[in-house]
Amino acid sequence: MKSPFLNFGSLSQKELPPHRNAGMEIVFVSEGRLRWQVEGQREELPAGSVFFTLPWQAHGSEYVHEPGNRIHFLQLRLDRRYAAPVRSFGFDPALNIPPAAARRLSRILAGTTQHTWPASPALEWLIRKLIERLEGEGSTLFLQGLVMSLLAELVDTIEGNRVLQPSMNPTERRVHALAVRVEADCAEAWTLPRMMMETRLGATHLTEIFKQQTGDSPVAYLKRSRVARSERLLATTERSVTDIALECGFSTTQLFCRVFKQFTHRTPTQFRREIAAGHHATIQDWSEADEQRRLKAIQGREWI
Repeated sequence: MKSPFLNFGSLSQKELPPHRNAGMEIVFVSEGRLRWQVEGQREELPAGSVFFTLPWQAHGSEYVHEPGNRIHFLQLRLDRRYAAPVRSFGFDPALNIPPAAARRLSRILAGTTQHTWPASPALEWLIRKLIERLEGEGSTLFLQGLVMSLLAELVDTIEGNRVLQPSMNPTERRVHALAVRVEADCAEAWTLPRMMMETRLGATHLTEIFKQQTGDSPVAYLKRSRVARSERLLATTERSVTDIALECGFSTTQLFCRVFKQFTHRTPTQFRREIAAGHHATIQDWSEADEQRRLKAIQGREWI
């Protein structure tokens, strides 16, 4: 019998193009801050959050190249592949979820428009333990219990309408406010000494907190913000590369092209051509075979 787990693992996500999964995906973010979209709606994924999608929901990153992060993910096979939205769905029989429980769980999961939620300590433990057991040894019965508990904890979070309100001390709030300003005013002449002065922190302490909150160092975050703004201008205007470089805070076109390629693996001109050809608008439907190719854990588990 096929495994009810299409894919699972712990990794640093490098890029996430728009796609749909073959099953239900659950992601726990332990480090960094990701900015994804589900059906065109932005979802902020800070460290300590859980994210999920269903097979018909197209999702992907706003960035071509992701900021620093660490995620732990699990993809569950459903009773069939769903190409269109449904009010309820079934899980793979190998998970042994009772029909009444499956109906209740699926109706809540399919009924919410929010996909990112605060992860409780129990939810974090459950997804980490599931991945640990899948990568090693774990009885079928034990894994079934973990999956049922994980789904129940996720649904309990949704029903409780828990809000993502990260607890911050005054120092962390100053760094968070700085990150917001850097992104909004990325064309300004930001330097590391200026950021240190505004937060009243040394370089090491500032960088440590900045990486915890954004996944990037302060300088890398500034570059990423400038590249993200330049992508929007390249995609929506006919302005020259030089004009866009200067508006986004780059001192020269050469520097802009070098940084842009560092983050996107293509030049600004190549990016603009791809946009014109519609490449970045294409949503990939990842098949079960696609998921299996991404599977890095051991193979051969028997499900009975």
